[in-house]
Amino acid sequence: ARKNVFDNINVDLMSSLPGQTMESFQKTLHQVVRLRPEHISAYSLIVEEGTPFFDTYQEDVKRQEAGEQPLWLPPEEQVNTMTHMTERILAEAGYHHYEISNYAKPGYECRHNIGYWKRENYLGLGIGAASLMENVRYRNTGDIYDYLKWTKEIHEVIVQAPEGVKNAAQSEAMVRATNLHSFAEPILRNAQIEEFMFLGLRITEGISRQAFEQAFGVSVEAVYPNVLVKLAGQGLLEKQGGRIFLTQRGQDVSNYVLAQFLIN
Repeated sequence: ARKNVFDNINVDLMSSLPGQTMESFQKTLHQVVRLRPEHISAYSLIVEEGTPFFDTYQEDVKRQEAGEQPLWLPPEEQVNTMTHMTERILAEAGYHHYEISNYAKPGYECRHNIGYWKRENYLGLGIGAASLMENVRYRNTGDIYDYLKWTKEIHEVIVQAPEGVKNAAQSEAMVRATNLHSFAEPILRNAQIEEFMFLGLRITEGISRQAFEQAFGVSVEAVYPNVLVKLAGQGLLEKQGGRIFLTQRGQDVSNYVLAQFLIN
């Protein structure tokens, strides 16, 4: 890639693989650092149900859920140790840990993903592409024949939102879209708040309390009074300089922390 004049390169690294050891992953980290990519995404394997991988290792998944030591997958304490080792080695090499799983040289943070985490509008073009525009989520058709046919005459349509929002006001349940869209769904206020929190808290600088109030007309403390107190008391969340962010311990159990911001 360097020989072909690419000057902004990312490397993805996956840890917590079956049979992987601390030593083998540390060696991989050092090898990648020597290549000097501008950006590194480093994350743990997640075994997803319904995949062949899950079928192979489901006994280990069950053992983990029961608090027992897995046979092939690394135990939770090793996963955390690998994560901390990754942060230390990459920090020493000059990489800024700007999101739970992402590291960058100064100025090379991924603008594309930061847009997702900050809930900025984005427009997806092409077959199957997704968009978020003014709190409406769209997806283009994934059928190549329909897509080619419909692009010859694109026009606006009004569609009924999915079942989950049909109990909303009629004006919210009807969505302006185009004939290219196979899916269009308004994101209602509670879902906007949830996304603001659990996407924004993925970034190491966290969320801005002022930005929350500007977006929703109410303070974050008013919406999540008990949650914020509980998580701060558990040492998982910290407030500082008008921002709320995950502590190191909070990053270790981020799935648990972020799930607390779901509104019943």
